[in-house]
Amino acid sequence: MKNLITILFLLPFVSIAQKDSIVSGAYNWQQPPVQKNKISSVVLTEGRAHDFEWMQLNANSFNGAKEIKLSVASNQEELIIVKSGSIDMHLGDSSFILTPNSIAVLTPGQQYTLKNSSGGRCDFYSMK
Repeated sequence: MKNLITILFLLPFVSIAQKDSIVSGAYNWQQPPVQKNKISSVVLTEGRAHDFEWMQLNANSFNGAKEIKLSVASNQEELIIVKSGSIDMHLGDSSFILTPNSIAVLTPGQQYTLKNSSGGRCDFYSMK
């Protein structure tokens, strides 16, 4: 009887803790509308995941040679994965060229710039 009461008492807490809004699986690329010298984005998934309080995965695309200044929110981390094209990334006094399948991990509050160096459209994922 004691075990039954313990199970009935703990069951609501366990079921709430396991409730994630992001389901595991493959998410297909959705092409954002391309705008000259701007980053266009489409949200592929957003919500709570097992190890994340909140997570957002975006498909991003940009065309043009203008350098775009960005910063990571102070309460987030960001992961950038290049799908196609080539990106020049500047972090402080360092510069990197990101080609397809390259990954950049950015810390909270970090400021950086992106520039399309491929001459055409550049596509990348960003996960916050």
